[in-house]
Amino acid sequence: MLFFSKFVLICLVFYVPVGYSSQVISACYFTDWSIYRPGYGSYNVSEINVCDTKCTHLIYSFAKYNIEKNTLEIVDIGQGFVPILTSCKKYNKKVLLAVGGWTYSEKNLIQPLFSSHDVIDQFVQNSITFLTEHSFDGLDLDMEYPSCWQMECDATSGEKESFAYLVKTMKSEFKKHGLMLTVAVSPNQKVIDVAYDVKTLNEYADWIGIMAYDYYSYNDKKTGLVAPFNNQPDEKTAYSVQSSVELWINHGAKHNKLVLGIPLYGKSFKLDLKNQNGLNAPASGAPILGQFTKEAGILSFMEICLYLKKNNWNEVFLKDLGSYAYKQLDWVGYDNVSNIKRKAQYILDLKLAGAMFWALDLDDFRNVCGYGKYPLLTAFDKTVQWKCDNTL
Repeated sequence: MLFFSKFVLICLVFYVPVGYSSQVISACYFTDWSIYRPGYGSYNVSEINVCDTKCTHLIYSFAKYNIEKNTLEIVDIGQGFVPILTSCKKYNKKVLLAVGGWTYSEKNLIQPLFSSHDVIDQFVQNSITFLTEHSFDGLDLDMEYPSCWQMECDATSGEKESFAYLVKTMKSEFKKHGLMLTVAVSPNQKVIDVAYDVKTLNEYADWIGIMAYDYYSYNDKKTGLVAPFNNQPDEKTAYSVQSSVELWINHGAKHNKLVLGIPLYGKSFKLDLKNQNGLNAPASGAPILGQFTKEAGILSFMEICLYLKKNNWNEVFLKDLGSYAYKQLDWVGYDNVSNIKRKAQYILDLKLAGAMFWALDLDDFRNVCGYGKYPLLTAFDKTVQWKCDNTL
């Protein structure tokens, strides 16, 4: 009996995060365009069991704002992905719809929503109808960004106040129908100041998801990590995952309302010189295109792990920053399994609500690298799960 008591004590001390009373959120974005990628990169939910993931929430991306009808619209709804995704609810997953995203957040596509409170009020009611008809559990407002559409800021537009009114009104009405309301927000201080009434978001949103990624890109003309945990060397301003979380907390967001965005992709660069291949190295050329993603400056984790395994890229792991890999003039900064575990522990230490991942189709969902399906999502799950390791 004494041995059993010691075993239980060990489990309590090392495996239960103090202060947690509910499940750690693991929200995963699903992109409806990923089906069009070639070969193994095609994320077709008709053949891939999307319910068999480590996600607590699945978020369909993206709906757009239909200006004429003042409602939500899924452009590719004819693909039939919505009922497949919402069928995951029987496995105790919540399924949300995201509206906006970068493409659908051009000023002319979304600004009319904020023309008056009457327009917002009607949009809220129309959204309830749309979400209910399609069996969604809620809506994720991924509007990038009120008063700062696609980073063009106008503090005099009044959209900060209108967005706050939208969040407050929407949550008040959603509660009557058991619907969730979440927001995906910028990590940038300039945008936070201009776009968000943080007090209102904190009070009415079910969670605030910080898009803590895309800190560096090939447009910077020097190498950088997609989501550095701490500041990169020589970075003179607060420019990292930790500093972004601290910004939101300092602006009034509560720890247990914050969900940390984690990328399942890396940002790629073309080096100027082979012998300068570390952080902040000159990189002014056009980056390599991934064999699946086919997008300049972005490589999925599946593509990165294949480069490491089959093309003998060199990997450099930096515990409190991130990871990068390179070969010849090609370079990519990303999070590997160990970096994901580090961020998961940070979430536990700060008692944040959880994490959101962009995106399901960018992890190694087919196990082409031999480390198991969804190795990054699995690493996060293993870090935050509360059960005891029975090998003790």
